[in-house]
Amino acid sequence: MEWSKKISVVVPVYNCQLYIRETLVSLLMQELSPLEIIVVDDGSQDETYEICQALAKTSQLIKVYRNTKNCGPAQTRNRGVEIAAGEWILFMDGDDLAEPALLKKQLERIIEYQRQVEEPAILVHSAYKQMDENGLELPGIHRWQQVKPREMLGHLFVRNYISTSGVLLWRKYFLKARGFDTSLRYSEDWELWLRLAKLGGFAYLDEPLVKIRRHRSNTSAKMSLMLESERKILARYDFNEIREAIVSRDLSWEKNKADLASILYRLQRW
Repeated sequence: MEWSKKISVVVPVYNCQLYIRETLVSLLMQELSPLEIIVVDDGSQDETYEICQALAKTSQLIKVYRNTKNCGPAQTRNRGVEIAAGEWILFMDGDDLAEPALLKKQLERIIEYQRQVEEPAILVHSAYKQMDENGLELPGIHRWQQVKPREMLGHLFVRNYISTSGVLLWRKYFLKARGFDTSLRYSEDWELWLRLAKLGGFAYLDEPLVKIRRHRSNTSAKMSLMLESERKILARYDFNEIREAIVSRDLSWEKNKADLASILYRLQRW
């Protein structure tokens, strides 16, 4: 498990003073310690930066940086990866939590995956739980499933099954894919997963090892912007490529056709 020493954690933060301490403590409490925890403050207007600096004085793992202006999560994550020394990158948002076994079990899953599949695992993600603003755990577990590398792109065209927090990604493939698209303010993670799905396999761990915080502001107005952003991302692809990816999944003819129709609807191709 020396791999843990090759992992850099990247935490973009913006106005997270209520939660960032708990997030960083959850990363410091990992059963397998990472190489470093890189915090990039995106011009916070509250006490987030000061809290991170104070925590950095208590642990050599934490390294704090600050953008000169607010750049958005895509560019902030890209900067964190540029700074990182690790071969693998764990992404974690500044208000989410990692279970103590996250890194340990992700590395075990990568090793297990490589024994089963010839194509390398370039990304590993897990099931997750949700919590409210006060940290109260919400009912249910958000799960996905392990699929073959040739199927992943088709599944992702239909829906983003991957939460950014808790994703462990091979850095060289992140750089090969040119990182997050900084022109996007919404769905930039999904857009990156689509490009990465063409480069290698995604390993899935069916255990909730991350807690994602949901805020009351994450509704209505933002939802319409997200849907519009998704439509623009899908429009970047030739429809024949989308169709081929969808029908390549080991699902029934009816399911594949229904999902293809749903994408046409999202593209407003009535």
